[in-house]
Amino acid sequence: MPTSEAGKTIEKMYWNHIRAMSPEERTRNCFRMFQSYYSQAATRYRKEHPGIGERELRIAMAKRLYGGDPRTMTLIEMAEAERKEYLETTAEQLGVQAILDELRQIADNYDPNVIL
Repeated sequence: MPTSEAGKTIEKMYWNHIRAMSPEERTRNCFRMFQSYYSQAATRYRKEHPGIGERELRIAMAKRLYGGDPRTMTLIEMAEAERKEYLETTAEQLGVQAILDELRQIADNYDPNVIL
């Protein structure tokens, strides 16, 4: 909360502006702010993890965004496990050992305690 009179006046003007918006305008602004946050966070994550694939980035961002919700984290982990199982089965069926080796390496390096 602002303590100066100027700060209080600016905050009052801000909230009056927000209240004057239609629900559609507020929703659009919310989506724009989310997109801006996501874009900046994804760019930062890509710099920290060069060569990361698009799917891995989406999973990492989902973990970052929803990490505080145990139910959502369970769904993300279930999706990852199903995807891994599918890839392993497909690799075995196709006889693609390199994919299996890469998946094993990813699994060996996975640390669920690392905060994204």
